[in-house]
Amino acid sequence: MPTQCLHRLAVRGAADRLLAFREDRTIWEEAPWKQFFGLRSIEGDPSLGWLAYRYDDDWKRVSPAVAGIAAAYPNLQFTHESCDEFGQEAVRARYQNGAQTFSMRVEPKTLDWLDDWGEWTDDEA
Repeated sequence: MPTQCLHRLAVRGAADRLLAFREDRTIWEEAPWKQFFGLRSIEGDPSLGWLAYRYDDDWKRVSPAVAGIAAAYPNLQFTHESCDEFGQEAVRARYQNGAQTFSMRVEPKTLDWLDDWGEWTDDEA
């Protein structure tokens, strides 16, 4: 049974709003998740209209809720993808205007960002 999930949160919007979002450190202060996991990486460029956050969590130390993040930043668009640690189940959800507008299970192999986790999953195996 999987106990860990891998996440990618893509954020799109106006440069000034993305800068404010990126600077808001309180989003990622969820304890005890922050002490155990924290953010793996931040990609993107606000001036180009996007950012992407990668992080993981487990069932005991849950990461910050994307629904809450989206509600706090209704002027940004969010796409949240997550996959269990074994690559068996994956979900994609979208948020606009502070609310979830779409959610569905997807084939984990369609999440191209999982390839970048290869080194991490090999080390943990």
